[in-house]
Amino acid sequence: VFHTGNKVVNVAFYEFDKSGKYLRSVGTRGRANGEYVHHITLCYDAQNENYGQLDRSKFLIYNSEGRVVADTPLKKFRFLGFPRAYFVNGNYIVSSVSMGMVNGEMTYKDILIRIDPEGQLLEDKVLSDTPIKTSIVPQGFGGSGGISRSGNGLMIYCNDTLVRMYRENNSDTIRCLNPTTFEPHNYYLLKGNDEGVFMHKFSFMENEDLIFMEVLKSAHFFPDLDENSPRKFPLIYDKSKSAARALAPDQESGTMGFVNDLDGGIPFWPSYISGNKMFRLIDAEEFIELAAKSSSDKMKSVAENLNDESNPVLVIVTLK
Repeated sequence: VFHTGNKVVNVAFYEFDKSGKYLRSVGTRGRANGEYVHHITLCYDAQNENYGQLDRSKFLIYNSEGRVVADTPLKKFRFLGFPRAYFVNGNYIVSSVSMGMVNGEMTYKDILIRIDPEGQLLEDKVLSDTPIKTSIVPQGFGGSGGISRSGNGLMIYCNDTLVRMYRENNSDTIRCLNPTTFEPHNYYLLKGNDEGVFMHKFSFMENEDLIFMEVLKSAHFFPDLDENSPRKFPLIYDKSKSAARALAPDQESGTMGFVNDLDGGIPFWPSYISGNKMFRLIDAEEFIELAAKSSSDKMKSVAENLNDESNPVLVIVTLK
């Protein structure tokens, strides 16, 4: 499946088979029943071969032939940030941040919404309310200086059948949620994290033994950051030891991740985790540059057969 965020294209997404053959375009932009105004995010229900699409004020379900089978109004909350939708444990789960007023103070609300496969709204739940904190972002962080706002930072993670994590604002605790009931059933304590260190959205990964995440230092809590200070860095949480460890940047390559002590390759940080396998797709141009900085003969031999127009390189690392 390839879905488009191009506002000029008036379809929700395109569908291809596994060989890459085009099958159909799905969805119609508009304000009528069964149409969408803003394509926000898409998920797949493999159990029923349906697609769930989140609009700003409703949730649409398409069947395998591209027809709308449900149009569920969601007008209670105003979705902000980067809402995500998943299908897990037989239901659609929508996670988002919404904005509102509490005691005259503007707040972000962490919200979860549960919808059944037929489009019936089963439950919506506010996890917490937190006042917005504003600060000046120094020049050089994402362009010109400006205002930074930190909310709760809802972190729902999905991998195979797991959807359960979020982190509260200004806390070093990750809570595990039961996606069927939305009730907490476990937690992990990231000992030693300073206040104002937040997980980078959608960087959260997990296997049986470890939790992988990227964390950000908030400009509100670290006002003296300069362009040479690492603001984002990878963090590993060992479940058996209940301990977290940040990975230091490699000064020579300018990259951060697991040290390659096998053949002198560059540090490795995955973009996807499955079992004991870690995966990362690297653009050919970037791979060539990294190979030149490394002392790995294997990287250099691969780079010799690449040019700037080559396909990306898939790097696979097996954890012991």
